[in-house]
Formats: sequence, C-alpha cells, structure tokens
Amino acid sequence: MKIVYYGKPNERLSFDKEVQCTTLNNVKMNQDGYYIFEENENTIWKKDEKGYLYPYQKGVIKDFIWKENLNDINPDLIVLNHCDIDQKWIYMELKNRISNKDKVCILAFSFYDDTKNINDWNKQFKKGQGYFYPKYTDVFYTYGVKKENIEWVNYFSDSKQEIENKIINSSILVLPQGAPDLLMKRLKEFKLKGIVKRYKGMIIGCSAGAMVMLDTYHITPDDEYPDFGYYTGLGLVKGFGIEMHYRNSRIQKECIEKVKKEKKIPVYGIYETGGLKVIDNKSIPFGKIDIL
Repeated sequence: MKIVYYGKPNERLSFDKEVQCTTLNNVKMNQDGYYIFEENENTIWKKDEKGYLYPYQKGVIKDFIWKENLNDINPDLIVLNHCDIDQKWIYMELKNRISNKDKVCILAFSFYDDTKNINDWNKQFKKGQGYFYPKYTDVFYTYGVKKENIEWVNYFSDSKQEIENKIINSSILVLPQGAPDLLMKRLKEFKLKGIVKRYKGMIIGCSAGAMVMLDTYHITPDDEYPDFGYYTGLGLVKGFGIEMHYRNSRIQKECIEKVKKEKKIPVYGIYETGGLKVIDNKSIPFGKIDIL
C-alpha cells in the first residue's frame, strides 16, 4: 500500500514534527504536493473545526509528488463478480497489495429500487443483520485488516460530508454488486463522481461496481434488465468491455459480438472464478476469463 500525505515541498519533517495529512484520494489542488512516508510512520487522529477526524503524521519521508503530477498516479482497479477476495485464487493475486494498514470504505449504493428505506437497507447491509455484511466485511480479515478500519456508507442516513469523509480516509474503496445504473444515479445525486474518479487507492468493483468503472458499459438482458443497453460509467478505464458472470451462453455471446462490432473493442468474459486487475492502466486477467 502506498501511503501519501499532504505537505509543502520545502518543509523538512522529522519524528518530532507533525503535519496535517490525508490519503491521496482527497485531491485538494491548493496544496503544493504530497509526501510519501515510510511504512513505519505514526498516525495521530485529530478533529478539525467542524469536528471531522483527520490524520496528522510523524515519520520519515520517502518521496514527494508535486500536485501537477497527480494525474500520473492511477488507482489499482480490481474487477470481480463477487467480493470473495478471501478465496485462494484471488488471495494469491492481492496478498501483496492489501495489508493490515489498509482502511476500507464500502460504498453500498448499488441496491435495487425495492430497497425503499433504512430498514430495507439494514436487512441487506447492517452489521449483525444484513445478508451482505459479512460477504463484504469478513473477507478483509484474511489480509489482516482490522474490523474498526472497515466503514460502510449508508445511503439513507449518511450526509454528503460524512460519505466524503469515509471515502477520503480510506485506502480501499469497494463498489458492490447490484444495479449499475442505480449506482451511477446515486453517485450523481450525492455529487460523488468526482471524488471517486480522483480516488488514488485501490478500487474493488464487484459485478455492477466493476461495470461502472468503464467509460461506457453494456448490460446484457437478464431477469432484472430485459433489454440490451449502453450506459455511461465513471471512465476510470477504457479500451475494453466486460461481460460479468460469464457462462458462454447464447445471449451473452450475441451481446459481446454486438459490442465488439459497434464499439470496436475487445470484451473480457469473466467467469465466476475469474477476475481482472488494472495496474498502471495495464489489464491483467487472472482466474477463468475469456478474451473475446
């Protein structure tokens, strides 16, 4: 995990000096740049004037990045059907990229329209109650991530500032499975597209969450979506398409051929035990996956 913090380029830090800092995904362009600390740094949490927690830092500087070079730093994108990252076939791919120092934010915005209120949301995602809670939380324990370092974003109860704070103070952002178009709709509603597009940590997209990483994604007809369609995503990566939950069915193959013909791009058919890593804009398939 690369840990990056705010600082001024001519400032010299030592173990006895503190500097206000936050993870690189919170890009505030009025800063001169960012310090990269050694991994044995000491973090101290303090409150700002509005009562929000921000980290202060002591440690040895390893590198410095000027703000005009921030666009050269790309997030690690992980494309999966499910967030089963504790499975051996995924763990072997991610074990050197996730550590016990990471902080996780699960942006649970991809639920379907039948989730009408906070009680419905709790039945799916709340600790001790939600069906999906352990599926997205417990899997990180395999990597040593602490329970208190895993945050959920609640669409019905969190304010925009609370949501931004959770995203900003994380190093791994999870976009869960569900409805990709509704996920995008809610990101726009809270004006979160920018903060996600500027995110510089790791983003794990599961099914719908993976689809919205693309500049344009397609939906193959299924029980939830009766018609084929193209949709606008976040544009975190482009140049290929993805067919999630691939099983080599007739309808999937027809839709893939349509995308290849109309968009002039290759399509990855991602089976249940397959995935894709995008590291420094380079796509790396793993597990069972077809390049079509």
